[in-house]
Amino acid sequence: MRKTMSRKAPLYLFLLLIVVSPMGIDIYLPALPQMADNLSTPMANIQITITIFLAALGLGQLLAGPLADRYGRKPLILGGLALYILGSLVGSLALQIEILWFARVLQGLGTCAVSVGVMSGVRDSYSTEKTASIYSYINGVICVIPALAPLVGGWLSETWSWRATFYFMAGYALLVTFIATLKLPETRPSNTIANEKLINWEQYKPILQNSTFRFNAGLVMLAMAIIIAFVSVAPVRLMVELGMSQRLSHCGLVATPLSILWLRS
Repeated sequence: MRKTMSRKAPLYLFLLLIVVSPMGIDIYLPALPQMADNLSTPMANIQITITIFLAALGLGQLLAGPLADRYGRKPLILGGLALYILGSLVGSLALQIEILWFARVLQGLGTCAVSVGVMSGVRDSYSTEKTASIYSYINGVICVIPALAPLVGGWLSETWSWRATFYFMAGYALLVTFIATLKLPETRPSNTIANEKLINWEQYKPILQNSTFRFNAGLVMLAMAIIIAFVSVAPVRLMVELGMSQRLSHCGLVATPLSILWLRS
């Protein structure tokens, strides 16, 4: 039985908000070699920033979901955007790799909060039948951004420096924060029941014991592992070994077929 719905949030807001997730991975990919050189650190230390971001994004959901039920979708989203902006600014000013790692943790946690808030808001705002359609639009944005963000990031990093990509992320998140503050309603249903404990491990047991869930989750993790391996290695191969420029490294063009495949699937 569906919960009683509160105010309906417009689709364009969800689409604007979800952009922070793929942008946090893809926009600075063309700058990876420049970052390693500027911070005087091995390339592996720069590549692991992608893993750190995704780990924070994934693990943070254990806390973000209960927070969304207890305090509401809008506070979670705005708090996530604040973390994302802070992480972007810290990353833009990083002089040591450890500071950059910390910045990526903040960005990952912020992205997690925004993503959970968006997905919850969609379920709150639309009927079961309409929700599937809305999710397809959201997935479309998630698939298209990897094709566009590296082109923007390559131009920013070559025109200014890799730090400009983090300033861009902060600026975009700040703009979306302003729009969300004014236009995003609280969509949490009035009859939502929040657990007394923020993290109740007992509620995860039935899910983890479900063989269908484990199989599907394993497939998704395998697919994501392949994608992350690709995006971590491709910039190095294209720019360091093949000598392509940051602006024309074709990272975005290489990602375009992948985006089309995701859209078709």
